[in-house]
Amino acid sequence: APELNQLLARPTRNGNYPANVSNVEISPDYVGNPALKPELATGLDLAFEKYLPQGGVLSVGGFHRRINGLIRGQVSLMPSVPWASAPRWVLMPDTLAQARRTGLETELKGQATELLPAGLAVKGLSLRASASLYRSSVDGLPGPDNRLEQQQPWAATFGFDQMLGPALGGPPLTVGASLALTPGYRIQQTASQGLTNTRIRNLDAYALWALSRQATVRVAVNNLLADDSRSLTELLSTGGTVDSTRLTRGNRRSFQAGVSVKF
Repeated sequence: APELNQLLARPTRNGNYPANVSNVEISPDYVGNPALKPELATGLDLAFEKYLPQGGVLSVGGFHRRINGLIRGQVSLMPSVPWASAPRWVLMPDTLAQARRTGLETELKGQATELLPAGLAVKGLSLRASASLYRSSVDGLPGPDNRLEQQQPWAATFGFDQMLGPALGGPPLTVGASLALTPGYRIQQTASQGLTNTRIRNLDAYALWALSRQATVRVAVNNLLADDSRSLTELLSTGGTVDSTRLTRGNRRSFQAGVSVKF
């Protein structure tokens, strides 16, 4: 079903342009569409799982979706609007024709002693990895980037947990890390507008000390690489020129420390 803000007719004016002047096509106002209908999807899912002797799991899954009545934003110039005294460009959600989405997802996790050759296996090491491929297309938009919104071409994650035992005569220690990767990609949002997102890399790490059966201390660092995410919106205007806007979202490292006690 459409989200609430997609249905509400209450407008949101672009604050960079006062109500007494016109905005530009690449910086529209926003208003919902009470006439939106729910998207309808039919699909097929297939999955295979294999459990390994030491508790590991290998899984492979695929899916295909056919979406009817896809909701997508459309920008148009309105000569008169209630919230401004000048003509305004307005973004309004609308129902397009059809879209298709296909994906393949794989995951492998388990002890290194059952996943790696004997010469490479490390006792107490757990490994995990996943990889996914996605393809989608939206009717009525020019290719090859006419994919669904926020539909990256692929994604991958890698991680490990290592039990070190008593470290330097202290309590048992476990360390671990995980890395998530998403490539840069472009989306054809409308016939004249495209959005390009940069790659995203996210690395988290932690250390866990077991002081006793009841008490643990955990220290973690999230977003260790502190990669900023950037996007570029490009619009071929009605006058034949290309307008663009850039957006950067800063991602900072965060540190966490905590003590857990069970009674």
